[in-house]
Order: sequence, then C-alpha cells, then structure tokens
Amino acid sequence: MSIIKNNIDKKKIIPKIESFLLKKEFMSFNTAYSKHLLNDRKITKHGGDIRKVLLRIFNAYSDIEKRFNYGYSETMITDIISLIDEDKIVLGTPILTYAGKKGRAPSACTVVPIDLHKDKEQLRNKIAPYYKNAMGSGYDFSVVKDPVKKIKEINDLTLDIENFCDRPVASIGLLHCNHPKVYDFINSKRSVDFSKWRFNISIICSDEFMEAVENNTEWELKDEHNIVTEIVKAQDLFHKISASAHYCGEPGVLFMDRFDDNNPVPDMKYESVAPCAEIAMAPGEVCQFSYLNLSQFTKREQKNIVYDFTELKKATRLLVRMLDDNVEISIDNAIGFANIISSKRRIGIGVCGLADLFITMGIPYDSKEAMDLVKKIMSVIQFESKVASVELAKERGPFPKMSGSRFEDEEWFMNILGPSNSEVTLSMKEKLWENLQKYGIRNAGTTAIPPTGTSARFVSASTSIEPRFSLLDSDGSILPEVIKKLRVELDNLNEVEVNKLIALITKTGMLKNDSIISSKLRKILTTARELNNDAHLNIVKAIQCYLDESISKTFNMDNNVTSEDVYNFFIEAYRKNLRGVTVFRDGSLQERDITSLDKKTL
Repeated sequence: MSIIKNNIDKKKIIPKIESFLLKKEFMSFNTAYSKHLLNDRKITKHGGDIRKVLLRIFNAYSDIEKRFNYGYSETMITDIISLIDEDKIVLGTPILTYAGKKGRAPSACTVVPIDLHKDKEQLRNKIAPYYKNAMGSGYDFSVVKDPVKKIKEINDLTLDIENFCDRPVASIGLLHCNHPKVYDFINSKRSVDFSKWRFNISIICSDEFMEAVENNTEWELKDEHNIVTEIVKAQDLFHKISASAHYCGEPGVLFMDRFDDNNPVPDMKYESVAPCAEIAMAPGEVCQFSYLNLSQFTKREQKNIVYDFTELKKATRLLVRMLDDNVEISIDNAIGFANIISSKRRIGIGVCGLADLFITMGIPYDSKEAMDLVKKIMSVIQFESKVASVELAKERGPFPKMSGSRFEDEEWFMNILGPSNSEVTLSMKEKLWENLQKYGIRNAGTTAIPPTGTSARFVSASTSIEPRFSLLDSDGSILPEVIKKLRVELDNLNEVEVNKLIALITKTGMLKNDSIISSKLRKILTTARELNNDAHLNIVKAIQCYLDESISKTFNMDNNVTSEDVYNFFIEAYRKNLRGVTVFRDGSLQERDITSLDKKTL
C-alpha cells in the first residue's frame, strides 16, 4: 500500500476525492431498492447521493490519518473508492450512517456496562444513549433471580426508547444452563408477539454441561449463592432447549467456553455477545464491521473463471486500515468508557456474497470444491488482515493490552491463522510471527462473520456465508447470476418449457427437482431450504478455524424435521467445535397456537 508521511492538507486532498467520486456511478446504490434502504436507514435523505455519504466518511478518516502523522495517499483513496464502486468492499451501515457526524459513534453493537439489579429508570438512563445510536446489545441474565421478568422489562424499555431512535435495535439475552429459572427462560418466547419483541435468546451451554448431556448424567441447577436448588437430567434439559427451538426458532445454544478459551485478552472477561452472536465482548466493548463481497473477486483466465486472490489481499489490507480509523472515531465519540474500546481496538472484517460466488463459479454449496475454496479464501483474509494490523502497529503502536495477551503465545497465534495452503504457507506465517514480535499488532481481533443483512442488500449480494434462501432478488425478479447459469440450458428448451420454468422459480424461489434442468445445475442452484444439515454445519466448521470471532448463521430446516432432529443437530454442532447454533424450521411460526401453551410441557 502506498502511504505518504507528514500531514496532508485537507483543502488539497478532499477536492481530489470529490472529483474522483463524481466520476463513479455506484450503480448498486442507485437502484430504487437501494435508495429506499438508504432513506429508511437514515443514511441519506429523499434520494440523496451516496457519493456525499462517502465524502463525509473519507473526510473523517483522513482527519484520523493526520492524527498519526500519516495520510491516505491519492492512490490509496482512489483504490478504496474503486473497490466500493465495484461492490468488493461493502461498508457496514453504522459507518455509512454515522462516520463523520459529530457526536455519533459508527459502531454496530455493544455489551452495555450495566447492573441489571438497578430499577427501571436507572436501566433506561444507561441503555438509552446506546440505543439512540442504533447499537444493539448483549445481556447475561444469569445474574438475576427472575430472568424472564427482567428481559421483558428491558424489552418494554427498548420499545419505548425506539420512539426516539433513528431505527429499531436488536439485542440478545443469555442465560446459563445451571440457572434455577432456565426452564422458564427456554419457553419465554413461545407465546410472544414477535413484532413487539427485540430480543433473541440463547442458553449458555458450558463444556461441563455438554459432557453431562453426552454421558446422560445429572445436572445441578444453582441459585445466586451457588446453592443447588434442583437436580435434573442433563439430556432432559437439552431436549427442552431443542423442542422450543424446533417450535419457534428459539432459544439458540451458545458454547461460551469456546469464546473464553480464544479470548486474546483473558483479563477482560467476556460477559455477553452481539445480538447475532458473531462476537463476544466485555462490558463497554463495541463492534466495528465492514465486509468483503466474495462474489466480486473473480476473473476470467482463458475460458475459466478463477478466484482473484491478489485483489482480495489488497482489499483486505485496505479495509483493516479503514476499520482501525473507525475505531478511533468510535473512541472520540464513545458513549461509555473510551479506554475500554481503545484497550483492544477490535475490528471485524466480515464477508457476504459467498453463495453468489459458488453460483458464478458453478460449484454446489455442499461440495468438497466449495469447502476447499472457502477455506483458502478465509485463510487469506485472516492472514492478510493480521499482516495489515502488524504494519499499522509499526506505524501507530500495538493495542494497549498487547503486553500479557495471548499474542505473545506463538502456538496460540499460529492456531488462529488456521491450516496452511498454497496461498498462505507456513513460511509466510513464520515471517508474520517474527514481525509481530518486533512491532506488536494493532487490533486484538480482525475477523468475524456478522449477518450482513442490510449491507449485503445494498449490493444485492447473498448475506454472510448463507446459501440463498431464494433464487429471487429483493424485487421479486430472478437473480442475475441465476439467469446467467440458466441461459445455456434455456437455449435448448422450447418456449413452453421456458415459461414453465420461469413460473416455477417466480412462484417458489426454487428449482426443486424440476426435470427440465440438468441435475448438475439443480445442485448449483440449491437453496438454503433444500440443503441437508451437514451442508450447513460443514461450511461453518470450515470457516471457523480461520476466524478470531464467531459466525452468525441461521441453520434453516425443513418443516418436517422433528424435535429429535434438532437435538441431534445441536449435539453435532458441539462435536464439530462450533461456538453457537441457531435453527429455524420453515413455517414454524405460522404453526404456533399461542392460546394453548403449557410452559412446562413441550
């Protein structure tokens, strides 16, 4: 990357940015749907220009660069803008909304530093500033006697605070599996009105508990004084969790010990997770996310479509620098304790467009070829993000909690880089370790897989690492990459067959087992609802070993799966070393009879 030392005169460089921006079309942001999203998320007003938004952001980042006696070179800025214009870098919505706005923190989520025993008004005063900045939060309700009462209380507060917010926020409530009220918590969302509920819920399943489940032994429920209140069968409790998840999609299960074991700064103990559980945080920490759209890093070599790892490496390094600047803006505008944010300087490079990439390259989502490719891609992102963070440490210094952290442990560091391959060799990793010893590392974490919902929709990309739920775009049209794949086979069909096929996709969003299309193409265009459980689990397992944090992914299941199927799925997820699991059975919410629920009988 080209950088120039000494201060940059803003009056000279900003006009160059503006001039370059005006030459770009940013076609993805100029569709009717994207403009609607931009307005709805308060990013622009009434058809506003995305280029003005980007100018605001780069203006702010340039100021941060000058703070460190460096600056974005003209080449670096034009490279980043081009990557955004080409839909390769996708900025997180908090960055698009707030970066460069005085008094606003461009962070996604937090764990509010709060005492849940406080009264309602005290809770409101503590929570409201975060929610008004559109930051959802994670809470651990294990510390209170009546977690269901408390989560409802905070949910009511959330609904009230929303009246003064730019947009609704989501949160997550956790409860440890040994809490005396765990059965009540498991069932707490079976009869709620989901339109008025802002909490996801998950059960913290410790390794000790999962061992009891696997061995079919007893499990002790304990009160706040660690006194045993009830002894239950571990498998019975786990069956209750599975049955409720089968019934309404909640709770999820969270294997918190695995987050703790990988915490780079163990003395800053994790308390909860982001609303979609992709990152665990200590009280007062915040998330900084943006994404690489994996489907856009392809190129044609002769007649073949191949992956452009050179461009991916470049985009990864630039994105690390941008997100580190974003951390600085979040510190400047911190709602809580700025020193907590600055102590670790965590960032999260996520991804979107993975399913679209597989379709473009003609690879079934559940194939070995897909697994091999995604492993190589994620290893590059993990490695290059660490290289960039070490380079930033050389310029700006390491994160303050570096001394005494796990980054001083070579075995731990090599483990988080994941297995070697042709793009990231052992010698490359050894060289990186040497540099880390010299300069430290700027960011305690650099990679995570958030859900990328709105951000992915801006560029019509498939979300996160999810398979496409439907072959239809947000406007109801067939996805462009699907049309490209169908075109060859459509040319061999008569008009009646073509119309029949288009009608099928438009009605169902799937090809299903339509015999008109070849079996090979049907496999390539398989949707989330058609994939088996192993396909979902295997891709998460493949990616997790190249991540600092975790993966937000909903495991979609067919309507006819049983509660026992969900139970076995949760067990298998634990055995595959996942950090958390959420399932959703197709059509389950429509089946709920909220007038005849017995909260103890599942």
